[in-house]
Amino acid sequence: MEGFDDKPKNVRNAMKNGDKAALSAMGAKGADIRMARKEVASIEQERRDIEAEIQHWEEIKSMNLHLVDADGEDQPDDTGAMIEERLASLKERLSELS
Repeated sequence: MEGFDDKPKNVRNAMKNGDKAALSAMGAKGADIRMARKEVASIEQERRDIEAEIQHWEEIKSMNLHLVDADGEDQPDDTGAMIEERLASLKERLSELS
């Protein structure tokens, strides 16, 4: 059987003995472990994405951009408030993932 020697000893023994219940339990445990690892990887990727977006918005915020009319006067706008709101929601989600 291909890869038989690569399998853990308890799996090899269960295969030799035809212990289907043990093999089924080991398979379920392996599937649970794979799903847990996949979930952890997904969460880690989401964290990296959020951290990159936070950095992006903080860079924009640091530029201190203003809308200026033809006379050079600052115009009121809610860009700063929108940026702060977005940063707050991203940081909240990031703390939920921690």
